[in-house]
Amino acid sequence: MHFQENASNPPNTPILASELNHLKAIAKAMDLLEKFAPWKPMCYNRALTAKKLLQQKNIDVQMHIGFRKKEDVFDGHAWVSYKGKIVTGYLQGLNSFKELKPLNY
Repeated sequence: MHFQENASNPPNTPILASELNHLKAIAKAMDLLEKFAPWKPMCYNRALTAKKLLQQKNIDVQMHIGFRKKEDVFDGHAWVSYKGKIVTGYLQGLNSFKELKPLNY
């Protein structure tokens, strides 16, 4: 697994080896949830779940929410990043979303 870079944070920030396994496990769990859940999990729910699970392991991640207007319709998306790398919620064209300030709660 590799983490996608988030343009709003500086790239090449090292990921601590002790946290890497937890980050990979949560990213994998969110992928499996997307694939096997009997409902369509919303990006906000996946991002919030990933953030809370990683906080339990004392891993400081950022939750992001962004909006864009596409074909005259507003579209929103949520994702989680760790040191500038996207853990869950990567989308093609993610930089087209106007991001709100990261949520820290």
